[in-house]
Amino acid sequence: MEKVHVTNISNRETLRYLISKDSGVDFDELISMFNTVSYNREIKKFKGAAGNVIMMDIVYKDKNGNNNIYFVYLHETGIMIVDNKEYKINGDSEALVNKIYDWIKIHGALIPFEEEIDLMENL
Repeated sequence: MEKVHVTNISNRETLRYLISKDSGVDFDELISMFNTVSYNREIKKFKGAAGNVIMMDIVYKDKNGNNNIYFVYLHETGIMIVDNKEYKINGDSEALVNKIYDWIKIHGALIPFEEEIDLMENL
């Protein structure tokens, strides 16, 4: 992973963060949090729900050194969507979302709304 653009929606508040490998962040710590629960592929389509949400645009380099992006949507009700594939979280999904969000707040740089448009243009 090179960088992660995060949007967190909680209690009717939307905050955006940037986490970058260039700032010395160890993404293995984030990956290990996702590995604390298991997942099952869901066939039905998630239609949304109230609660805390973390959305991530993850930028990574492929084997040719080109930047690629994949999208992760994580909802405290136990739904995770990765590149349009829906999964059910088996475990305490609310605790997982809170733990990941705490990690994001520590390692991410909060992005003021005015800077967001410029940042998205440079993905």
